[in-house]
Amino acid sequence: MTRMLRTRPRHSKELARSPRVALTALALPLLAAVTGCNGHSTAAPHARTGDESSLATSTATPRSAAGISIAKVAGFTLAGDVVGPLAMDDRRVIFPFGDAGQSDYDRVASIDIADGSRQTLARSQWAAGLINWVAVTGDWVAWVDQSHRQGDDDPRVLWRVWALNTSTHARRLLSSNGDVPDPYVPQVHGRDNYLFWTQAEADRSARERVWRTDWTEPRDLLRHTEMTPGSESLTRGQLIYLGPSGLPGRGHTVGGDCWSAPLDGSQAPRPRTHTALAMGCSTSDNSLVWTQHIDPGGPLPADGILDDPYEFLASPLTGGPARLLHRGYLATGYPVAGTGFVLWHGIGGNLVAHSLSSNAAAKLPARADGGAVTSDGGHLVAYRTAGSTATSLTVARVTLPH
Repeated sequence: MTRMLRTRPRHSKELARSPRVALTALALPLLAAVTGCNGHSTAAPHARTGDESSLATSTATPRSAAGISIAKVAGFTLAGDVVGPLAMDDRRVIFPFGDAGQSDYDRVASIDIADGSRQTLARSQWAAGLINWVAVTGDWVAWVDQSHRQGDDDPRVLWRVWALNTSTHARRLLSSNGDVPDPYVPQVHGRDNYLFWTQAEADRSARERVWRTDWTEPRDLLRHTEMTPGSESLTRGQLIYLGPSGLPGRGHTVGGDCWSAPLDGSQAPRPRTHTALAMGCSTSDNSLVWTQHIDPGGPLPADGILDDPYEFLASPLTGGPARLLHRGYLATGYPVAGTGFVLWHGIGGNLVAHSLSSNAAAKLPARADGGAVTSDGGHLVAYRTAGSTATSLTVARVTLPH
């Protein structure tokens, strides 16, 4: 039986990184990547009791704890702009933006990390268009352009996945839904000279498309698959994504598991975790990182059972025991992984960088907007902080103990 799509709310522009699957759900269905929306938790406000007792921060710059340090590389003030979700590589930060006072992002910009130079790379082809997702890999920048912001009374839109080579100025239309609007808008990602995104099949299952920058056309990596669009990451020739439970005879489960699929199609997808609790997966270099629900059958904290992520775990991508990085409710659903570390939003909104191989952790010196954090997959991170009159964009370097 084909799993059906579960759509997220479509009220605001930016899609939350947490999938917010209720603990009473009967299974982990395929979640639709509905662009221009924000998935809010349905849990009542509560005081979180996250265990961050191992964190210690220095007032010096860079901030460090137990050998891990976070040094600011560059900072930019984006006055007069509203700024959307970020993407980056080791040279530049890419983001959708719009004029202050307007409701939607309709252009794509890049900022050079070294010299601060800024370029506008693309504009929406529609008068009321929205560009909510961007990606970068090598010389290529990609974005998803949709005909308007979605709403409950008008969820169907036209969409296009575009790519631009910023060296040759070659422009490619990678995918579209033609002239027939639908409610399922892809979220594009980039890494290692690949661009990849999830589209909906006619039966509302998932179709994962991949384009390597030297290919003539995109190719289908997965067809009629159960997965969470937007959960994909890529490393060492493997696509990692949040899929169904990897346990045999799964029945009804609280969450799902992290799966991998080789980009060359040489093997069938297989589960990399086996908890049926996973909420979000990420990978960088040789590490798999995931968040998961609290186990409703285990000991319960004072907060009880909530649909927020409860644990962060990591393991080598090649296999091995999982390492518990954090236990306690947090608002982050999809981890942001770099080489040897992972980022999440701690209590109070500060970003926490945690080593994947030790208890070393440190807080970034400034608050960051939820969902507006990215990594180049190496040691650089970028985050956005919206102010009353301008948006601050910060690039920092995470250094781990030797």
